[in-house]
Amino acid sequence: MTCPRCSADLPDSATFCHKCGSSLRPNSFSYLPEGTPTWPTMVPQNTSYTASSTINRGPTSSLSDKSAVGTINRPLQSTIQEESLAEASRQAKPRRSARNTFLIVGVLLLSALIGGGASLGILWANGQLFPNNAAQTAVRVTVPTPSASPAPAASATPTQQANQLPTPSSFQTIKMATLGVSVKSPSDWQQVGPQPTSSNDMEVALVPPQQIGIAVFIKRISASNSASLKTPAAANQQNITEFSSVSGVNNLQPTATSQPTIAGMAWSEQDATFTSDQGDNYHYSTIAVQHNKLYYTISFYIPDIYHDEAVQKYIQPILNSFQFLS
Repeated sequence: MTCPRCSADLPDSATFCHKCGSSLRPNSFSYLPEGTPTWPTMVPQNTSYTASSTINRGPTSSLSDKSAVGTINRPLQSTIQEESLAEASRQAKPRRSARNTFLIVGVLLLSALIGGGASLGILWANGQLFPNNAAQTAVRVTVPTPSASPAPAASATPTQQANQLPTPSSFQTIKMATLGVSVKSPSDWQQVGPQPTSSNDMEVALVPPQQIGIAVFIKRISASNSASLKTPAAANQQNITEFSSVSGVNNLQPTATSQPTIAGMAWSEQDATFTSDQGDNYHYSTIAVQHNKLYYTISFYIPDIYHDEAVQKYIQPILNSFQFLS
C-alpha cells in the first residue's frame, strides 16, 4: 500500500502512515460490494415510470432505494395527483350519467303528457272523448224507428193510441252549469253532454233508455253566433236548417208557430214535420229565447203516433221545470 499523501510504502493492514501520520481509512462506508456502481442521484430525462413501480418495492427496499424515492418525490406526487383526478373523474361519470338518464326520462314523460293532453283536448272538442256519449249522440244523427212497449210497432198503426209510453216513476233535477240552466227529467233518462256542436255551441241531450224515437236537446248558442242572430225566431230557423241535414231526416216541413211561456219568459216556438228513412212520420219542435245577450233553444222530436202522450208525460214536465241559473 502507498500513502496517498507522502508516497511511503506501507503494509496492507496499516490504518495510518507511520511517516506523515495521515489516516488511511476511506472517507465513506458502504454496505455494497466493492465495484458496485453508485445509485444515480438524478432521474434520466426520458425515463418513464409509474407511481406503483416506485412505491411498491415493499420492506426489501434498501437505504439507497429510500434515497431514490426522496429524489423523485416531486414528480411522484404529481403523478399521484393526476391518477387521483382520473379516478375521481371515473367515479363522477356514473353520477353524471345517472342524472342525464333521469333528465332524458323526465323530458320524455313531459312530452308524452303534453301530447296526451293535446290529443284529449282535440277528442273532447270533437265530441269523441267519451265513447258512451258518442253512442248516445247517434240518436241525434240517425233518427231511430220507434218501437214503444208494450204497444205494437209504430208503423203498424197510423193513428195515436193512449198508454203506449212508459210512465216515469220520478223526475230528477239536472243542473247544467256549463249551459247555466237546470231542468227536471225522468229519473231513468240519460244525460249526454254538455259537448260542443259543429258550430261551437254547447248542447246537452236527454234520451230515454227505451228505443221509442224521442230525444230532447237543450242548447246555449255561443256569444259570437248569438251576435249574428236578431230574434229568437232566427235561432229557431237556424235549428230547422241544421236538423234538416241530419241523417234519417227527410222532407222537413215547417208548420205552426207559437209563443209558450217557460221560466216566466215568452219563448218563440217553431213546429215542423219530417219522415224517417223507415217511412215513419215525426213531429219536430224548436223553442228559442234570448237571455243575458245569449240565445237558448230547446228542441225535441217525437213520432206522430204518440206525440200528445209524450208531450204530456215527458216534454211538458221538462219545460215547466226549466230554470236559468243566473
